[in-house]
Amino acid sequence: MILDHTFADPGLTKRLEVLEVRNRSVTAGYTLSEIDELAGFVAAEANHCLDRKLEAELMKLFVALASYEDRYRDDLSR
Repeated sequence: MILDHTFADPGLTKRLEVLEVRNRSVTAGYTLSEIDELAGFVAAEANHCLDRKLEAELMKLFVALASYEDRYRDDLSR
């Protein structure tokens, strides 16, 4: 979705182009600030999307990224 529906910087998205999906899961190496940046691109697209179904999917992705950020920050603060 990030590759197809956002204007995220190619420096961020290039890593997504080579990922393998295993058990409906992917792993990509991103810093916390890069995840935050990707989440911003996803949120921006969702906020300007005219297709309600796509908007819902983008928001679901945004929530997943934001939740990951929150869990990571919580782990760092312990």
